[in-house]
Amino acid sequence: MELTQEFLHSVEVCPWLAHCGEEDGLFDCADLRRVADWETVLQNINSLEWENTCLAHHGNFTAYLSVHHPDKYNRLWNKEVCFIKEQYMPAITAKIEEALRRLPGFPGDKVHDVVVDMRFNVLTVFMLDYYGDLYRSDFCERLWDIYQSGHLPCYYEGEFPQGKFWVI
Repeated sequence: MELTQEFLHSVEVCPWLAHCGEEDGLFDCADLRRVADWETVLQNINSLEWENTCLAHHGNFTAYLSVHHPDKYNRLWNKEVCFIKEQYMPAITAKIEEALRRLPGFPGDKVHDVVVDMRFNVLTVFMLDYYGDLYRSDFCERLWDIYQSGHLPCYYEGEFPQGKFWVI
């Protein structure tokens, strides 16, 4: 088990939040709803509903590993999380913070709120890549696609996969 070079390259070239607020081809997708203002984004990204949605998909992943691959989960999970947090997350966090500060209209006192949400989700995506031979999450893959497009998901309306991500 290891992080794939393809995934690490996608992290390296990710245009963190570079297209927030732009209307582009991403919003032609049926599973997305465009959010136009930061007030709505922040209200939703800080909501218990969004947190629980992301946590549920993370929990499905860890529950599956603990039941179906307990040795690989128990022996490797914490070690890999610590490695990712030390090796990759500081640079990613700095890029996210810088991107947020450059966004027109983004309230500077809310950087932490977005960073906390994104760090949790990005760490989950890292771990999904690490355990990619054992488990996949369509929800988290779509979340990563949105981040890679330079946008920010902040909510999920409905039940996955029939619902819609709210995105700026």
